[in-house]
Amino acid sequence: MNQLTTFVRPTFRPLVFSRHVSLQIPATALIKDYSEVPKVRGLPIIGTALDYTRDQFKGKPFIMPLERQKLYGNIYRERPMPNGPEFLVTLDPSDVEKVFRVDGKEPHRPTFSVFDEARKVAKQQRGLVLTQGKDWTDLRRPISKYMLTPPTVQEYVPQFNQIVADFV
Repeated sequence: MNQLTTFVRPTFRPLVFSRHVSLQIPATALIKDYSEVPKVRGLPIIGTALDYTRDQFKGKPFIMPLERQKLYGNIYRERPMPNGPEFLVTLDPSDVEKVFRVDGKEPHRPTFSVFDEARKVAKQQRGLVLTQGKDWTDLRRPISKYMLTPPTVQEYVPQFNQIVADFV
């Protein structure tokens, strides 16, 4: 199966696409049109959301992309909710790295508005996951040096191993 070698990564406010970021691609690369990326077909009213409720996936939503990979390859499109945004899913770590590097020092990454609203209702701060742009950089900078040191990473290896064992 041919793999998409170019990305158009939507950066959007909840449910509204506002701009696109394109990656630099070598002239010799095979480039596919977005419409050629395999698309998971959903039901008219509920999209593909029902797929995630099947017994084999309950409590294990991380398995669904692996199942989709068997059918569609390392990259596919999916719209879980009919009126929601369409997601471009890539399961190739090198592709994910390329996309995140394009964001630069002050990333703006898609978030789910429901999480944002839940934080507002609970009167909680947005935190590192929901924060965007310069605010994200300001939150991330103080913890970066601590988080990424080998002794800190080594400290959490047993917990990571347990999580991996649970997934398997």
